[in-house]
Amino acid sequence: MIHQKSIKNNYHHGDLQNALLEETIKIIAEEGVASVTLRALSKRLGVSRTAPYRHFSDKTQLLTHVAIIGFERFRKHLQVSKEQRNNTILKQFQLMGAAYIQFALRHPSYYKLMFSEPLLTENRSIALEVASNASFNQLLDILKQCQQAGVLKNDDIERQAIFIWSNLHGFCSLILEGHLPLKKQQQEDAIVYIQNTILQGIEAA
Repeated sequence: MIHQKSIKNNYHHGDLQNALLEETIKIIAEEGVASVTLRALSKRLGVSRTAPYRHFSDKTQLLTHVAIIGFERFRKHLQVSKEQRNNTILKQFQLMGAAYIQFALRHPSYYKLMFSEPLLTENRSIALEVASNASFNQLLDILKQCQQAGVLKNDDIERQAIFIWSNLHGFCSLILEGHLPLKKQQQEDAIVYIQNTILQGIEAA
């Protein structure tokens, strides 16, 4: 937890930008994106109203930076499954799917901002697009490896990726928006079923 006094003391040492980003995530988690304003942040962090504008010109730029951080953390979370070299490439692929759902359910504030925030959808920067593509490219890469290993159908990789992403994103969104109120065991069973069904659809004969 960021300490108020520490923020005030460290502001002149260049820590305010990171403090603004971390505090924004807290506000989104507690109150939602609509409650994020540069004025509210300056009040919470105990700095002047103009101080945040030295780092971010407006709310859109601030949220864009937060979303980029989210995509980078998301990418690293997915990467862990690929680094488990003792597993087969197919198992790494399955672990990546599990990691996707795990990230979304553990970090709903990040996930909703990254994929569902209208303000960023309407004002998508090049930097945000690059960050988003980096995680999608991981999926393309592991699908290519699976095809080369002969464990998945030799179909169009991008279409396969869209099929997988649509299924995982749809499930996560329904959970996070409260449209699919499942108990813990039901949720775990649903995840296994979704993963198995996806695999059945693209697995090599």
